[in-house]
Amino acid sequence: MIPAIACYFDFTCGYSYRMWSWFKRLSVLDPSIEVEWMPFVLKEINRSEEEGSFLEGPTTESVAVLSLAAAEALRGQPGAEIFRAELFVAMHEQEERPGRDEVFSIAARCGLDLDDFRTHEAEWIGAVRQSHVGAVDQRGVFGTPTLVFQGSEAIYLKLKEVPRKDDLSLWESIRWISVRAPEVAELKRPTITPT
Repeated sequence: MIPAIACYFDFTCGYSYRMWSWFKRLSVLDPSIEVEWMPFVLKEINRSEEEGSFLEGPTTESVAVLSLAAAEALRGQPGAEIFRAELFVAMHEQEERPGRDEVFSIAARCGLDLDDFRTHEAEWIGAVRQSHVGAVDQRGVFGTPTLVFQGSEAIYLKLKEVPRKDDLSLWESIRWISVRAPEVAELKRPTITPT
C-alpha cells in the first residue's frame, strides 16, 4: 500500500536532494507532512541493454545502490533520517561524492550493524530492486524525485531550486494538481537558449 505521500528518490540525484531539502522546510511549517522515501535507481533505469542490472547479485559496487540498500536496512530505526540527511549532504555538498567506505562509515554512525548488513546485503539490494521494479511496473516512474499521493497517479517534480517563499501554498497546489487534476499530464517550462 502506498503511504499518504511517497517519494521515489536516488541519493545521487540533485533534484531528489532539492526535494529532500524542501520537505525538511515543509515539515517544520506543517508537521503533518510526512514522506515515505522509496528507493529508485537512476543508474538502473538509464543503463544500456549491454550492461547487466545493477540490482542483481549478492553485493554491489554501485555507491548509488549501496546507499539505497543501507537506507532500507535502517528503515524504521532511529538513525534512518540522520543517515538520509548525512548522505544527501555528502553527495551534494562535498567536493567529491562519497565512496563505499564513506557510505559504510555514515551508516555505522547512524546505527547500522555493518556485519549484519554485509551478511544480508543481497536481501537489502533485493528490497531496492523490489521498490524500483514496482515503481516502474505499477506507477510508470521514470525519474526522481517522483511523488505519489494516496489515491493519485505518480507525478515527477523537478525543482530548479528549493522554494523559499509560499512553501505551503506551492505544496498544496502541487498536491491538488496531482490528486484532483489527473487530466494534467505534464507542466513544463520551456528553456530558452540565448542566441
